[in-house]
Amino acid sequence: QAHELKPQALPTVIRLAEIALQQQDKWLGRQYLVTAMAINSQHPDVARLAASLS
Repeated sequence: QAHELKPQALPTVIRLAEIALQQQDKWLGRQYLVTAMAINSQHPDVARLAASLS
């Protein structure tokens, strides 16, 4: 049974990615980014995160 990602989880996932980046942990930031993109790849905050990780 596949785990369904809920749209309301997106702000939390984005926040976790931002915290990882503040701690200079790009690997962890990318893991959260992948999750955020799976929820909503069109979200402006997701696009901003992707740009900061590239």
